[in-house]
Amino acid sequence: MNKEDKEKVFDYMINVNERNYNILKIAEECQELSLILIQSLSKGVDEEKIIEEIGDVKFRLKVLESYYDSEKIKERINKKLEKNLKYINEKKYKNI
Repeated sequence: MNKEDKEKVFDYMINVNERNYNILKIAEECQELSLILIQSLSKGVDEEKIIEEIGDVKFRLKVLESYYDSEKIKERINKKLEKNLKYINEKKYKNI
């Protein structure tokens, strides 16, 4: 899909879909990803299903992010990166 078509889809979802609908959809997709990840540990699942759910979450997350300050989101990501780098450098935790 070309860039213009992608923008058309996201513009529609952001500007035509109701905000509550978009929020419900991302919550639903996150739950589906959570469930399939848990099932992958307890039952084993096809890796393709996990890939599908990651794609669904990332797709909907782009819409959700449009509602919030992108700079503050970037700041939060950087804060988490810095915190985890500190843990890595200090060898404070095995898993971060």
